[in-house]
Amino acid sequence: MCCLFVCLLCSKLKQLVVDKYVSGWDDPRLFTINGLRRRGYTAEAINEFCDKVGVSRTANTIEIQLLEACARQNLDGIARRAMVVANPIRVVLTNFDEKKSLTFDAHTNPKDKTTHKVPLTRVIYIDSDDFDADSKSAAARDFFGLTPDQHVRLKYAGILKCQKFSTDANGKVTEIQATIDTADTTSKCKGNLHWVAQPTPGVEPTRIELRLYDRLFNSKDPSSLDDWLADINPKSLQVIKTAYADCGIAGAKDGDKFQFERVGYFSVDKDSKDGALVFNRTVKLKETNEKLHVRGSGGAAGSAAGSAAPAPAASAADGSAALKNKEKQKKK
Repeated sequence: MCCLFVCLLCSKLKQLVVDKYVSGWDDPRLFTINGLRRRGYTAEAINEFCDKVGVSRTANTIEIQLLEACARQNLDGIARRAMVVANPIRVVLTNFDEKKSLTFDAHTNPKDKTTHKVPLTRVIYIDSDDFDADSKSAAARDFFGLTPDQHVRLKYAGILKCQKFSTDANGKVTEIQATIDTADTTSKCKGNLHWVAQPTPGVEPTRIELRLYDRLFNSKDPSSLDDWLADINPKSLQVIKTAYADCGIAGAKDGDKFQFERVGYFSVDKDSKDGALVFNRTVKLKETNEKLHVRGSGGAAGSAAGSAAPAPAASAADGSAALKNKEKQKKK
């Protein structure tokens, strides 16, 4: 049995490590036990995956989405919640006094109904992907975020309406001026945004580093390629050092599991230091279209002569569907 998009041959794994294509045997992109552990996969998720796959005497391939679905299912019940803004854009609440501060209860874990307090002050940050300065373009593509003509709900806090915005010399939005109605709990909005506020007026939120891991290889079966090193995905690791986090991450230590709302599941990395936390993305919140990762499929990776044809998968392409089918079979 082998997983698609994964190289498990010891000799090739050693070459990746020795030639420094990865950071070591515990690099979160490698499917070694130490690599999986560092990325944030729990023993329970891995055991569940093995149970779903079962034992076979014939060679077969397994879609990696099945392992990811097992991870989501496990982490959903144990991961602490927090709001993290990966690419922050400053929002000034013009109807909020400079010294005013409110607090709201945010989920720590909906399963056991625990909460933590998050502050709301005059300056907050939302993700830049959640704002579009062009209202017409946003409406045409059914945009769910904030625009000059479309208000949104700030999760836990209230209704946010854009008044105006500022840009730099290149036309990039640098600041949004908006109003908030914390008393409105009934208005319907297309978007429900996560956010992070200055903990106290004039003090910036906690800054953290995010490491976004993706498939190490573009092809489903890299081991079958003659030039398999050329198949390494140059976007398999994206490092973001500008993210802001709310106080839900307080006390986080190596190995702790989090769900950053609307972002993904993350685990605290061993490289973290006091005042400089590093988080590895374990899995995204939802599955994505794998065609973007298959060479010759018309995706971002492009076509390449000699790329191997995808091997038939033993499980369903949709990991979540595979889990549901397995559960139904167990009940029968």
